[in-house]
Amino acid sequence: MRGTRNALYLAVLPAYRQTCIDQIDDRLGSSVSYYAGEAHLVETVRTGIVSPNFVPVKNHALFQRRLLFQTGAFWKTLRAQNLITDLNPRSVSAWIFLLTRRLSRKRTLVWGHLLPRGGESARTVPLRNFMRRLADGYVAYDYTSAERIQQLEPKQPVWVAPNALYPRKSIHAEPDSFQRNSIIYVGRLVKEKKVALLIDAFCQSELHESGQVLDIVGTGPELQILQEMVDKRDMRDAVRFHGEIYKTSDLDLLYRSAFAAVSPGYAGLSITQSIGFGVPILVPTGEPHAPEIELERSGGVRYFDGDSAQSLATSLRELQGAKIDRQGLSNFVSTLYSAEKMANGIVSALENLDTDGDLEPWRDLRR
Repeated sequence: MRGTRNALYLAVLPAYRQTCIDQIDDRLGSSVSYYAGEAHLVETVRTGIVSPNFVPVKNHALFQRRLLFQTGAFWKTLRAQNLITDLNPRSVSAWIFLLTRRLSRKRTLVWGHLLPRGGESARTVPLRNFMRRLADGYVAYDYTSAERIQQLEPKQPVWVAPNALYPRKSIHAEPDSFQRNSIIYVGRLVKEKKVALLIDAFCQSELHESGQVLDIVGTGPELQILQEMVDKRDMRDAVRFHGEIYKTSDLDLLYRSAFAAVSPGYAGLSITQSIGFGVPILVPTGEPHAPEIELERSGGVRYFDGDSAQSLATSLRELQGAKIDRQGLSNFVSTLYSAEKMANGIVSALENLDTDGDLEPWRDLRR
């Protein structure tokens, strides 16, 4: 059985990866194959891409959902010329690929967060480092991690595939001529995202008394609890639940009326999204934010005291009517965090292309 030329074998490929996958398909055509299961160990993270090169595989959760083992297209993947797999010590399949392909001298790369959410002191950091050193190169989600590897381990090849959502042409900000009378949350409705804290803070801010509204975009197991919370506070006219929205044009309509975005728990892709639309985002202190927090250098990330509804309410009031360089925020994201940038990092890694200069735009904009 022949292997494919280029393969990505990952736990999941969520719908928000679609624009990146489209870009890769345009570049590599049928020479790339994507393998992913239906749902991650965190079941709210699910595959949702569409591509002629996508092949679904089976995900099996082991040991009370502590480990992930995947089955399907295994032999074909082992024979691929170039493979990108997850940098995740909880993936048994990734370990098998790394060890087996190293013995057969097949080129294997790992893609993921340099550090787990627990940070440098987490117990899995040595395992994560070992996986990376078994690999022939590392594909980073963010510029900060890539710079760190270049400095600490200059002999390891590293590429940047910034965790992007949209193509460059879709990243723009509307001017303040639009009436901005809302706050927006976009993300999963799960406990660790602390959306209840946002609702509490919005009520305390009393912004609804002047016609401000809170738009909540997303779904998850906390939806009914949050809706009941809104009902008990008689805030149904001021808090709107929109469900999942993936179309950029639909999200644009919501962001153009928002004066602030909020990620009340740990923040990740919501930072990229809100700043790309020119909307500053409020995030809490003391949370294990994802690497996208590096976009604070754009000036679009504001902090409030973690787990404090009063602090968040104060921050919301302060942002209302504040003068924001919305186009400057959007330009920062379009330059560094476009789908084209993400796809280029992945294609360059698969094709083993030179990465000289990949970090220059990041270094230039952060000065």
